[in-house]
Amino acid sequence: MEIMLSPVITDPLEKMNGSDDMWVSKRQIEAAKEYDLFSYLRLADPQELVRVSSNEYCLRSHDSFRISNGFWNWHSRNIGGRSAIDYLMKVKGYDFPDAVIEVNRTMKGQRPSFFIASRPAKKLELPPKNDENINALIYLRYRGIEDNFIRKLMKDGFIYEARFRDRIIFVGLNDSGIPAHAAYRAMDGTDDKGDCYGSDKRFAFRIGNEKSETVRVFESAIDLLSYATICILNGKDFSDELLISTAGISSGKYSDSYKLPHALEHTLQKNPNIKQIVLCLDNDKAGRNAAENIQRKLRDRYEITIAFPPEG
Repeated sequence: MEIMLSPVITDPLEKMNGSDDMWVSKRQIEAAKEYDLFSYLRLADPQELVRVSSNEYCLRSHDSFRISNGFWNWHSRNIGGRSAIDYLMKVKGYDFPDAVIEVNRTMKGQRPSFFIASRPAKKLELPPKNDENINALIYLRYRGIEDNFIRKLMKDGFIYEARFRDRIIFVGLNDSGIPAHAAYRAMDGTDDKGDCYGSDKRFAFRIGNEKSETVRVFESAIDLLSYATICILNGKDFSDELLISTAGISSGKYSDSYKLPHALEHTLQKNPNIKQIVLCLDNDKAGRNAAENIQRKLRDRYEITIAFPPEG
């Protein structure tokens, strides 16, 4: 059986992926299905693979994405699979024939086409807003965030309560002031958290002065808000600083190819005025590893301070 999209061509592997005039045969499908995601990424994008343990890897760009024993699971998105085809379709947005051809050509040693990268970026899908933010207010108060500060951020559209699934949403704007990232977090006590579909991690939740010479880096929006609250309660003005969250970090071992968190990298590229970086990451193994990696990567260009919480 064949999936036919057009008249037969001599060698579909030579056709440009994404074209409407391609077909894939049963032989091609069966061959592509044999390849697991780890085998594919090892050839297609090896820099994305970060070893977590002896038989488990995560993606450098998404540390909640795990690959182990021939399977993969993106926990924050609640999706998973086995084959490289599953990954290209569910994560990268490939059509089935595109995915089959892309896997086969890569596994034969050809350079990945990554044709999807030239297509328009997926649009951020913001969850619909609830009519009121009562539960979100209660949740943030419970987390210790200062009340007037919360209300201002809600009024400005940076925080809101989702209409469904009891979630709070933290919105990040792109350089044009348009929402480009949205982190969600459950308010029911579970650990349900992640990025909304179409989020661009370069524009994760941030507040403060873009012209500042100092940028403070936090892992999550809640961490950032907690720092701002401490400043408010102690009468300290934080408005001269730029506060950014990274919506997760990569905590693998350092190498020359180590990639900075997307939000930090974009901030430094956009703001040549920055001279000092203060790393306010979690005081756990992942946070300590990430802080060390960032410091080693940037210490020749910036004044870097590591400011872990004294406990917790």
